[in-house]
Amino acid sequence: MREKLLRQQNDERKKYYKHASKAKDNPEKYLSIIIDAMDQNKTYLPHFLYNGKFLSNMWKLRLNLMGVIIHGIGIYGFFDFFQWSHGSNLTISVLLQCLLMLETLPDTLYLQMDNCPGQNKNRYVLGFLCWLVEIGVFKKIKVSFLMVGHTREDIDQVFSRCYTPVPTGIRTDRVYNVSEALDLENISGHSKPHVFKIIREEGKATIFWKKWSTDRVVIGRKRTEAVPPTMVGMMALMDVPRYAGEWPQIGQILSHQGEEVTIHWYSGSKTSALKPYS
Repeated sequence: MREKLLRQQNDERKKYYKHASKAKDNPEKYLSIIIDAMDQNKTYLPHFLYNGKFLSNMWKLRLNLMGVIIHGIGIYGFFDFFQWSHGSNLTISVLLQCLLMLETLPDTLYLQMDNCPGQNKNRYVLGFLCWLVEIGVFKKIKVSFLMVGHTREDIDQVFSRCYTPVPTGIRTDRVYNVSEALDLENISGHSKPHVFKIIREEGKATIFWKKWSTDRVVIGRKRTEAVPPTMVGMMALMDVPRYAGEWPQIGQILSHQGEEVTIHWYSGSKTSALKPYS
């Protein structure tokens, strides 16, 4: 079990560094960004290597530091004094500021973040990324979250005292209320997957996900003709040539609303039992 976990961790890390390498080698095609916040207990000022008893109750200035690496372009540290709520709006605002600093943007964005639901892995961040695809800023966005407890990456080295080159410090002087502007409905089932791919189909952003980057199974919402209510719960055989090598073609209809149909995909064939993908 432990070996399997370490192997999965290593595979996810390899995929992340592969994305970073692609962005460095082909900046006109790919953009790779990793965002992570430093441990807040280490950013309070003044900071001492060793704390005596008389320092334990000492008032300290609270400082928040969010590190960003744009691979092949620059390293940045966004800091604030807790005048902003540290939720999804802060993450989105930092990402937006990074994008505005760039002269041109490629078609594909690879985004790596910590597996934190409050700041990163939530409907607002995913909704904002979908909006970027839907308005044509990117053709594809792939956002990945490393497994909990194994999130040590190159961004953590930025927080080291001896890291070179020295990151560029940027004060976070404004945070946009994107969560209210997006006006999104509640979503569910997004806590377990670690990889999300967002593309535009028929003018609308469509999101696909899978548990790990090494999984060959891709789960998501497909757009098709409206389904009569009587078909909810029934099994359906699909014929989608575009996804013949990537998508399973058998699924159970869970719900439909307008032209959107939610499918739970199954594996199997004519000679084997059907098994639902988790």
